[in-house]
Amino acid sequence: EEIRITPIGVIQGSDYIGPINRFKRDIFFVHVQNKRFRMDAGESLKLTHDMDDQNMQFIIVEFPGDDVRIVKMDKGFWETETYRSCCWAPREDTYAIPPRLQLPACPGILRPAIDGHDVEVTYGLINVLMAI
Repeated sequence: EEIRITPIGVIQGSDYIGPINRFKRDIFFVHVQNKRFRMDAGESLKLTHDMDDQNMQFIIVEFPGDDVRIVKMDKGFWETETYRSCCWAPREDTYAIPPRLQLPACPGILRPAIDGHDVEVTYGLINVLMAI
């Protein structure tokens, strides 16, 4: 079954979380958002992102039927590290998307990230994300 994934993370020095940025080189460096990548079962995707300014912390997964779930990439990151600190590489080189029913529902407050919007990090959001 086809899914779409949007990796998200907190932007360094801000109170916002949103789609991971990557650099695209033209005349100048510009940030391009990594969002809504299509994948089929068994497929893989390699992402290179601006780790210096944003940590990849979660993956929003869109399943058919408007079923939106979330993957916490590094269990314990939010509980052990300052959530806004920079330059934390993911602990693993590869992350598998578990079956749909093993994933928690994506908090509604994060759904705008699917469309490329940053979301303000509040204490309420932090509590929701720590519970995932």
